[in-house]
Amino acid sequence: LRAGSNVTVNKAPSDAIHANDKIIIAGGQFSATVEGDAIDCEAGGVEVRGGRTRVAVTAAASKAVKSAGNVTVNNAQVLLMTQGGAYFNSADQDIKSAAGIRCPGSVVVSGSTLLVLSSGLAGKGINCDGAFTVTDSQVKVKATGATFTYNSKSSSAKAITAEGNVTINSGKVWAMALGGDGCEGVESKMSMTINDGEVMVSASDNGLNASSGIVINGGAVYGFSAENDALDSNTTFTLNGGTVVLSGSA
Repeated sequence: LRAGSNVTVNKAPSDAIHANDKIIIAGGQFSATVEGDAIDCEAGGVEVRGGRTRVAVTAAASKAVKSAGNVTVNNAQVLLMTQGGAYFNSADQDIKSAAGIRCPGSVVVSGSTLLVLSSGLAGKGINCDGAFTVTDSQVKVKATGATFTYNSKSSSAKAITAEGNVTINSGKVWAMALGGDGCEGVESKMSMTINDGEVMVSASDNGLNASSGIVINGGAVYGFSAENDALDSNTTFTLNGGTVVLSGSA
């Protein structure tokens, strides 16, 4: 999508944009309301380099942005909305739920405004298998919905969850996850580092959660958990600077 262009998809039974290679939104305005995935890239990554992007998806386990690689948002204004149920995929032996961004790579947000609203059973705001990094941006993510359970497997709503490192360099990050047990604000399966900026997290379960340690070098961090820990590091917690205010129930 080139700068200056204006593309609107009012209704589609499947994906609004589907490509086997990289998808690049270089500017302009793109809006879509679909039942499938709004932006689906099967082989490459998704890059939003400017302009305004606004999409809404409604089907079960649908994704506003789905990429086979990384997702990069740079100097852009992006609004992603999802709703719909979850289901158990017998082929993958896994639970599938809706997400604002879903990718096996990393998510990088710089110089942008990103708003993600994900509702429905076990909705995810941002869900990536790589790292999640924010620089000079305003990122607001809200995930709501009850936990979906199938036999011994379950999936809960999470605002931001990454298998890799979570790094917040600057800007403002606001994350909320509501829906009961397992609903977490910002989760890293590796380490979490906050260098500067303002981070506000509210969750039913853990507010900030990292498997390999949390380091705060500066900025202001506000965490709240209604039913568990406001900040939960499975290994170490290091506070080198900044202001940290936490309220939990555990």
